[in-house]
Formats: sequence, structure tokens, C-alpha cells
Amino acid sequence: MRRAVGIYDGLLNGLAVLAACLLFAIAALIAFDAVSRHAPFLPRIEGVIELTEYGLYAVTVAAAPWALRNGAHVAVEILVDALPARARAAAGVMADAIGCAVALVLVYAGGLAAWKAQEAGRLVFKTFVFPEVWLLVPLPIGAAILAVEFALRLAGLRGPRPAQEPM
Repeated sequence: MRRAVGIYDGLLNGLAVLAACLLFAIAALIAFDAVSRHAPFLPRIEGVIELTEYGLYAVTVAAAPWALRNGAHVAVEILVDALPARARAAAGVMADAIGCAVALVLVYAGGLAAWKAQEAGRLVFKTFVFPEVWLLVPLPIGAAILAVEFALRLAGLRGPRPAQEPM
């Protein structure tokens, strides 16, 4: 089991690196686009905004399980911190169970949407034209990985990490 979790952790780390690289590429692409507007000797890249939209979606899907594992996700702790220890633990279990259920619903709904788009042969027509399934497939895959992370938390193999002190 530890080996499987180790392989899974490697997958999460790889997805986090992918998300970081995509964020860097997005920033570089936007900067290049801004400079190229005022520098006629530079080529213009069509569809920068569209590429940025797709990239931000991919970053979110890729980084969410890693953020959950590391406690780097957004949390409202003011209420939870006021609870007694047992209630705090129960709230954590309930949040993980709800998160796992929502992730599984996203796996189903996203997978169904991707399957229907593939069956219908739907295309995205914007600056770029490509099969719609390419946009839809990352969601059920990312949600499945997120569901695994929630399941690991529910099984006690992961625990909430201590919150970072504000800077």
C-alpha cells in the first residue's frame, strides 16, 4: 500500500510541476503578446486569450489534488478552530466525505459529457478548431485523482496539514 501511495504521490508532484510550467507559459505568453503589440518586428500570436483560458483550466484541474494533499487549498478556519477537538475532527471527516462525493459526481458528469461530445463529434470553433472532448477529458481525470486524495484522507492515510502562518 505504501508503494502505491508513493507512486500516487509522484503523480501528484508531476501534476504540480505541470501546473507550474503551465502558469509560467501563460505568464510568458501574455508578456510576449503585450510586447509584440508595440514591437512591429515581433510576430503576433493569435488566440492568446483563448490559450490562457484553456491553460488556467488545466492548471486548476492538475493542481487541485496536490493542493489538497499539502493543505494549500482555501479553507475557512475561524469557525472550525472554535470547535472542540472531537467536533473539529468530525467536521474534517464530513468535509472530506462531501469533497469525495462531489469529486465522484464530477467524474461521472464530466466523463458523460466527454463521452457524449466524442460520440457526437462536436468541435470547438474559436481561434483554434479542435474536438470538444479535448477540453472535457481533463475534468473527470482530475476529479478522479481528487477523489482518491479525499479517500486517502478518509482512510486516515493523509491528515490535514497544519495551516501556514500568514506572512
